[in-house]
Amino acid sequence: MLIPLNGTIDLDVMKSMSVFVEVASKGSFAAAARSLTLSTTSVSRHVIELENWLGVTLFLRTTRKLSLTEEGAYYLNECQNVINDVEQIRTTANQALVQPSGTLRITAPVFLAKECVQRVFPEFLAAFPELNIELSAVDRFVDLVDEGLDVALRVGNLPDSSLIAKGLGDVRLVIIGSPSYLSSAGKPKSPIDLKNHNCIVDTIAIFKNRWPMKVGGKRRNVVVSGNVTVNNGEIARDLAAQGVGLALLPEFFVLDQLKQGDLVEVLRGKVDSQVGFYAVYPQSRHVTPKVRAFVDFISDYFVRTNET
Repeated sequence: MLIPLNGTIDLDVMKSMSVFVEVASKGSFAAAARSLTLSTTSVSRHVIELENWLGVTLFLRTTRKLSLTEEGAYYLNECQNVINDVEQIRTTANQALVQPSGTLRITAPVFLAKECVQRVFPEFLAAFPELNIELSAVDRFVDLVDEGLDVALRVGNLPDSSLIAKGLGDVRLVIIGSPSYLSSAGKPKSPIDLKNHNCIVDTIAIFKNRWPMKVGGKRRNVVVSGNVTVNNGEIARDLAAQGVGLALLPEFFVLDQLKQGDLVEVLRGKVDSQVGFYAVYPQSRHVTPKVRAFVDFISDYFVRTNET
């Protein structure tokens, strides 16, 4: 393998290798210069610089003839191999831009991960069959760089960081309960009535037991309580559907249950908050094709979802 010697390969050395190969192919500096649209002086300079870098003489020069030295013949083959390898790398990279491939490592809160698995991933994988997905569903803050992840899906306020956050839209919060619970406990008519209801508190949510409401035209955090506290939105939803009490959750997370009548929204228009939904990924000069494909796809997906 070529690379001796007294330095690493940089772009100038690669250029000199290409010129050297062209001179050997054409048999003269002048012919190579015409082929490369360079001056003969520039071609000669590239060959000399490559000789200096390698520490060998590549050509025997006479007024009538230009011929490779023994070392020149050896390094001609090696230079061609390097050029071919670099071209293969470039071609592979360009192909990846057309068709993202490899493994995409995604993290999301458990409830959001389940929604993506059921709704987004099948369609995404059908569109990009060369991609594999590794999903980490955890209800904790995840450092993407430290844990080698590509993208995080997050709901709520984001801490300041060096990550890039692509907004996927605002998520409306809704208060929901089952028909059986509301039949027994009655529907709250105002945010203050929540104090008289059994409310399921989700400690993972940014609001916890201080539900953001509109009271008298102003925002007010109403402190709620109940006999169940959870740290998972899915459990809060399922408990509400089973008649345990009221829960405050992102609307998209309970759409199916609302449509089926398993849950009913109460105090519509009285919840004074929307939470942001984001795809977050590390900064880079060139976002990888697989990350770009996923972020664009899920952004478009939720735009379409919100329009229906």
